[in-house]
Amino acid sequence: MDSRISTVTIKNEEELQAHYTRCGLAPDIILPKARSIEYRKTIYLINDLFLCSTQSPSGWGFRKQQETNVYFLSFTTEGMSEWRMQDADAVRCARQLCVVDSSRLITGHFQPDTMTETIMVPGDLLHGEMGVLQGFPCQQRLDFSPMIIVGSDAWYGIASVAQALRANIGQSEFTSPIAIAHLRQALLSIVLERVPHNYTERLRKKRLEVLPGAMRRALDFMVSEADTPIGLTEIALAAGTSGRNLQLLFKAYRGMTPLAVLRDIRLQRCHDALLGSDESDSVTEIALRWGFTNRYLFMRYYGNRFGESPQETLLRRRKY
Repeated sequence: MDSRISTVTIKNEEELQAHYTRCGLAPDIILPKARSIEYRKTIYLINDLFLCSTQSPSGWGFRKQQETNVYFLSFTTEGMSEWRMQDADAVRCARQLCVVDSSRLITGHFQPDTMTETIMVPGDLLHGEMGVLQGFPCQQRLDFSPMIIVGSDAWYGIASVAQALRANIGQSEFTSPIAIAHLRQALLSIVLERVPHNYTERLRKKRLEVLPGAMRRALDFMVSEADTPIGLTEIALAAGTSGRNLQLLFKAYRGMTPLAVLRDIRLQRCHDALLGSDESDSVTEIALRWGFTNRYLFMRYYGNRFGESPQETLLRRRKY
């Protein structure tokens, strides 16, 4: 689990532009007239998540210049922030938490003396976790309610986990990779299960759905043993039923065969590994680690599942 802290202090437009270009955003910077820039930022990196604490005494804004695929969970703790998105009214936040889909974002603006705490979550990561929750890949992009009610379960949950992550990373001599991994997973679960979005009703119905015991045992076994060479025989034995009955159960409840579900679990693990990889990992090593020995089939399955090649995922991660 890769975790570290960095800080930046920016005094002019060129430095601000260069910083966000290095982050892969390259926005068109909008500055207050006849005023100097004062901008401070602390970045907490947790694999593929970024927690950013910013202070902007001078105020600033930006206009998005290129396509991005990130969700911002942004607390405006002091001052005022404003986000304008396609096909939606402007979202203004003062001592509030909002969810911003960068794929729809047009502009962002921060008044003087604004302070924010922002969590940046890759869209691929959230959609992958959503697919795991519902049992099959997302067919539509997640569309969250932009404002999270202050004092709600979602508000307290996100704030508490973010605070715990920052505290854990900040104590380098006591940092626990296991604790950070659990907190990261808790954050993703809170966002998907407590913040209203276009899949919320589907998740509610799924929680009420009672799966047959054999199918639950099979799913648990596949998730826990995804990195081992298991097949239908082993899955059926763990589920306590026949292979034929297991095939029928998965077809009825998931519309997929057990081995197709297992492949999807492994593809998601590969995707997560590529997003969180360091310079020593290669696509081939990660694919082999999760049971994909045929490079051609892996590339085809991966492209169909995520809409890009594994190499593109790896390069996108390393750009940050």
